[in-house]
Amino acid sequence: MVYPLNYCLDGFGAHLDSRLVSPRAFSSISVFARTLPSFSAAFLECRLGTNQPQIDFAVRFSPGSQPQSSQQHPAPEAWKVYLEAYHQWLAEHSLLPEQVGHIGLEFDIQDPSSAISEPSIFFSLNSEVSNQHTLFGITSRILDGRLPDSFASYLAHCLDCLPTRAYLTYLGLMLSRAQHSVRLVSCLAADCILDYLRRIGWSGSREPLEFLLSELSTLTDFICLSFDIRERIMPRIGFECFLSRQPKHESRWSLLLDRLVGLNLCSSDKKEALLSWPGYTRERTTLAVPLDPNEDWSWINPFLNSGALLREISHLKILYSSHACLEAKAYLGMENYG
Repeated sequence: MVYPLNYCLDGFGAHLDSRLVSPRAFSSISVFARTLPSFSAAFLECRLGTNQPQIDFAVRFSPGSQPQSSQQHPAPEAWKVYLEAYHQWLAEHSLLPEQVGHIGLEFDIQDPSSAISEPSIFFSLNSEVSNQHTLFGITSRILDGRLPDSFASYLAHCLDCLPTRAYLTYLGLMLSRAQHSVRLVSCLAADCILDYLRRIGWSGSREPLEFLLSELSTLTDFICLSFDIRERIMPRIGFECFLSRQPKHESRWSLLLDRLVGLNLCSSDKKEALLSWPGYTRERTTLAVPLDPNEDWSWINPFLNSGALLREISHLKILYSSHACLEAKAYLGMENYG
């Protein structure tokens, strides 16, 4: 049985190195998580450079999760409105689960003591065939009137230019940004990325990017390209670097981080802290779930919560703009299996 991760985050804190996330920041995130709908996976986004303490927080839940939480912790209206709009659109268009999988909310946390703003919303796309009508339907429902008139045609252009066997994995609505935009995340071969960027109008320098991609292709299992669009592609792009196994069984994590240290994108301390994160703990604790009398909690035993708290490195991300790398981030995964 999978218990809501909302009320288990404290169990991860003892294994979180303060060089990556301060105890104060994680405590604030743990409290905030209890205001969200039930989720079974969460991620901490950590900047890897020296003197980059900012942490962002993301959660993942299925389309069936309701956009409200318990009476003790009412859902923030800013993102509840968007999720309700999405659920309405989903019902109207009978969107099949094979097309859209889980939903992710990503919160930019500027300061642990400040209010957390509305999140960006990410939609996992299960199908390898990206449907332009589906994608535009999601964006127009939630971002109606806040994107330029030329957005739809440029979105279609980005999809049409995808190489053979490449596909869109995520559609992101960047609601937390001052200028709302849409993020496209695509899985494609490293040797196809430069040509694809040229075809969709990215104007950055080719030569240094060619060298970077050549290195990354040998240090990863696959790379996802991410970028934001409005009427055209934004200058900053990202390379999400994935390895299928965790550091204990995959030496390339250390080699990849060494390369980031060499590029001054990662500190040696954070490299060490990151590699120590993966693992699991099995705990038997009291689950402090607020029992709303209007909800059915019969499936849970609040006194006997015995489950595995899994910790993993999801992926690394390198941000690049014009002709230089900007920063590197790590995504620390947290899951709960009963």
